[in-house]
Amino acid sequence: MTGAVRLLVVVALGGGAIVAARLAPTPRRVVVRPRAPGDRPGFAAVVGALVRRRAGRPVDAGADRRLGRALVVGALLMVIDPVVAIGAASAAWVLPWWRGRRQVARCERKAEASVPDLVDLVRLGVTAGLPVRGALAAAAAHLDGPLADRVGTVLADAGRGRPLADALAGADLGAAARPLVDALVAGERYGAPLSSVLERVADEARRSERLRAERAARRLPVALLFPLVMCTLPAFALVTVVPVLVTTLSALDG
Repeated sequence: MTGAVRLLVVVALGGGAIVAARLAPTPRRVVVRPRAPGDRPGFAAVVGALVRRRAGRPVDAGADRRLGRALVVGALLMVIDPVVAIGAASAAWVLPWWRGRRQVARCERKAEASVPDLVDLVRLGVTAGLPVRGALAAAAAHLDGPLADRVGTVLADAGRGRPLADALAGADLGAAARPLVDALVAGERYGAPLSSVLERVADEARRSERLRAERAARRLPVALLFPLVMCTLPAFALVTVVPVLVTTLSALDG
C-alpha cells in the first residue's frame, strides 16, 4: 500500500477519534481521584487528553486513557494493515467503555434493588421516634452496597454543617429513591408528617421492585435463546445428524 493511502487512513483514524470524542456522552458522575506524588500520566493518556481537548470535551482521565490507547494501537498496527489498525483501535476504545457502562448499570440495579429496604428501615426508625438523620444513619448501618455509600455521603455532608434537607436534595440516590428523598426533605423543611407518607412510599417502592423483577423474568427466555441457538442446537446436530450422514456417506462409498 502506498504512503499516500496510509497517510489518508491515519488522517481518517484521527478524525474519527476526534468525532467519537466529541459525540461521546459525558458521564453523569465523574469521580476525581487525587494523583499520588510522582504519579504522571502515561504517553497514551497525554495523547488522548490532547485530542479530547481539541475536541472540546471535559476533563476525564479515563476517557483520555481509552482514546490514547486506541490511537497508539491504531498507529502501531498501521504498518501491518489499515483495516486491522482501525479495527484494533475501535476495539481498544469501545471495549473499556462498554465494560464501564456495564459496571455502572450493575451498580445502579443494585442500588435500585436496595431502595425498598432503605425505605422500610427509615420508616421503622421514624416510627420509633428517631429524627430523620438518626433514621438514615441506622438504615445505612444495616444496608450494604452503593446505596448505603450514597446515604453515608449525605450524612457526612450534613455532618459538616450543611442542612440535611439541602444535602438530601442535592444527593443522587437514584430515580427509585426520589419519592423517599422528597418525603424526607418535606419533613425536614416544613415539618410534614412522615409516618403515613413513608408507608405509602414503601408500598410504591416494593411495587416498583416487583415490576422490575417481572420485567427481568420476561426477558429471561429471550436471553436464553442465544445459548440455545449457538450451543445446544449445534451440539444436538453433531450428536444426531452428523453420525447418520457419516454412516450414509460411508455406505454409499462402499
